[in-house]
Amino acid sequence: MILVSTRRKWLLFQAVMVVSFVMSGERVNAGAFALREQSAAGEALSFAGTAAGAAGLGSISFNPATITQFSGFQGSFNLTGISPFAEHVNQAGTGAGYGNIGTLFGGSSKSGDIGLDAVVPASFLTYQLNQQLWMGLSVTTPYGLATKMDNNYVGRAYGSTTKVTSIEATPMLGYRWSEMLSFGAGLRVMQLKAKYASAIPAASAPSQWGIIGLQGDGVGVGYSAGFTVSPLKGTDIGIGYRSEVKQNLKGDFFGAPLAAANQPIGMSVPLPQSAMISLRQVVSERWSLMASYEWTDWSRIGSPAVTLQSNGQPHPIQPNVPLKYNDNWFVSVGAEYAYNPQWTLRSGLSFESGPFKETTRGLRLPDNDRIWVSFGAGYKISDAMTLDLAYLHVFPMATKVKIDANNAAYSAALAAYGMDNLSTKVKEHIDVVALALTYRFDQPNSFAGLPQRR
Repeated sequence: MILVSTRRKWLLFQAVMVVSFVMSGERVNAGAFALREQSAAGEALSFAGTAAGAAGLGSISFNPATITQFSGFQGSFNLTGISPFAEHVNQAGTGAGYGNIGTLFGGSSKSGDIGLDAVVPASFLTYQLNQQLWMGLSVTTPYGLATKMDNNYVGRAYGSTTKVTSIEATPMLGYRWSEMLSFGAGLRVMQLKAKYASAIPAASAPSQWGIIGLQGDGVGVGYSAGFTVSPLKGTDIGIGYRSEVKQNLKGDFFGAPLAAANQPIGMSVPLPQSAMISLRQVVSERWSLMASYEWTDWSRIGSPAVTLQSNGQPHPIQPNVPLKYNDNWFVSVGAEYAYNPQWTLRSGLSFESGPFKETTRGLRLPDNDRIWVSFGAGYKISDAMTLDLAYLHVFPMATKVKIDANNAAYSAALAAYGMDNLSTKVKEHIDVVALALTYRFDQPNSFAGLPQRR
């Protein structure tokens, strides 16, 4: 007997969709440009096995084919708190003008903590239509960044404030070809907002310097696709692909009294494609092992051109945004232990390559290679409800920033102030905590005759 009518299920589905959009519409300020933090279960495993379904419902964001692993009508609601710390300390090789500003006007040679804390929401819904077909929705925040220098830092000309916020909704379909093979695909609709501001040096305290920069927003469309294969009982292999999403941002260049300020501008930003392959292997009644490898095409972003909306010509002050990222990769391993029918314990370890070389790393996002260590647990509250918790710590490798004529961020215009060369040592780490509630809206036996994997 179906205890929840089709109409009531559809109304509930729509209601949860609205809640998902509202949650993901919150302001996101994270200490990284790309955000994997979409699933508490996935974070506890350092995202090992994600494209094979190990991250629970959050797996559908990385591989829509995993939707066929979740029977009936289910929803998962995740909140992740990100607390990044990063501080620049000026080193030898820094231009003389920085020291003069410090001596004459009390400017600081330390940036203070430039990373801003974040709360990142993510919501997922899956609905099984019949023995072979599923539909679902993920609402996530795939990109987020907010860094801000202390107002008294002498290096603010190379990055006063940087912000990126995003919301992505991905409706999707999954098809189970057989017990061994499933396919899935989704349409990615993403809104992106960005702000990129710098200070203008002057013969005064840095806190009194003027600010110039650009800001804009846009909506882009892409797709996700993938498949899962289960060649043996207890073995799941998944490959997920997320396409490039090209964002045509519209906004303005601000910073009066400059003549070219406060003019409408446009900027085309190709957000990168990525691919992940994952393995989930059951090794005993209690133990499962996971692994993942992910590649992201960051080099495609290049140095996006900034043009005037009035005539399409390069902006005279900020003709481009010097990003020039490199492709990066991410590898992780994890384990899951079913302690008892209520508790499941998880842990993971991963390594991620940084998207920068010495000639492309700047003050705004001083990323480097880093190691992730994580652990967490899932608690089955009832047959319909599960709570997941996770903690993750990121250990970046020792990082330095060297801005000179060889660096993409170098500004020859600052030579007049003796502030074109800047070298810093970076102190940084990241702490992440996550909480997720997964709920099954129907009864486990309401889809009699259909696969009941989870």
